[in-house]
Amino acid sequence: MSCLAWNCRGFGNPQKVLALKKEINSKGPKFVFLSETRLLVGELRCVAYKLGFNFCLGVDCVLSGRGRCGGLGLLWSVDCEVVLRSFSSNHIDVRVGEVDVWRLMGIYGHPEYNNKWCTWRLLEQLATGCSLLWLCVGDFNEILEDSEKIVEIYEMMIV
Repeated sequence: MSCLAWNCRGFGNPQKVLALKKEINSKGPKFVFLSETRLLVGELRCVAYKLGFNFCLGVDCVLSGRGRCGGLGLLWSVDCEVVLRSFSSNHIDVRVGEVDVWRLMGIYGHPEYNNKWCTWRLLEQLATGCSLLWLCVGDFNEILEDSEKIVEIYEMMIV
């Protein structure tokens, strides 16, 4: 079972959806976790359909005076049993499977330096009392050095 995590940095540009669709067609993941969609859940459902996924769970973006920010989505195919455990503006946590049950969490770490500890506190709290195998994917917003930001180069190529 494969999973793809993608920081969208907004889906305002149709080329971003095409680039993601190309990656999905190439890798064939059963699950796709999207962060920074800047979409409302209804809009996310349309994107999920365009990407070839039958099901999605979403967390609305925040509408502010500066535009849209945040927004999460978890997309999956029809042959997967998925049960929502919890969600927030920074995570979607689900139980996957009927026989071989495991846990999938898509995470979007707090981008503000002063709140980075909140991401790790959230993980600690969610880990309590659960013995399932657990896969965490997403953007933890934790980098050690600027050279890790190679995504910007890829984004310039698709814009």
